[in-house]
Amino acid sequence: ITSETSLLGDTLLQVRECHTCGLHYSTPPLPGSPRFYARIQSLESYYQEDKPEFEYARSLIGPADRVLEVGAGSGAFGASLRCAGYTGLEFNEVSIAKAAQRGLRLVADDLHEHVRRAPGGYTVACAFQVLEHVPSPGEFVRSLASAVAPGGRIIVSVPSADS
Repeated sequence: ITSETSLLGDTLLQVRECHTCGLHYSTPPLPGSPRFYARIQSLESYYQEDKPEFEYARSLIGPADRVLEVGAGSGAFGASLRCAGYTGLEFNEVSIAKAAQRGLRLVADDLHEHVRRAPGGYTVACAFQVLEHVPSPGEFVRSLASAVAPGGRIIVSVPSADS
């Protein structure tokens, strides 16, 4: 394992790479603060309107599907769907407002709480470029699994370090 170290506020953050599988990860696993996401959303490439994983996911989603997207950004993926229902979870207020301009309703809701109130309420649960931001990936994936009805699908993508 190799690492780079930087200070994030008062926290020492290490970015590590596994020499066996090439996985990059940070420790301690910290989610970004609202201020962090407000700053990075100003980067033109951060919330892309379309990504290859969106195209792949759309090919797996049909008109009868009820879709949950975690970390929906400004709703670009949701706006591109033709499905029976779409719910996006997002904490960034600016992104929620942009999605509303598209006619999408995003909710500032925690995935675990959302699923607790409506387990199995979806046929597809998606998370694009989110898993690397959560402190407990296993718990996050279990919550995604709880979000979908039996026979449903989970679609997750993570960034590639060489992209």
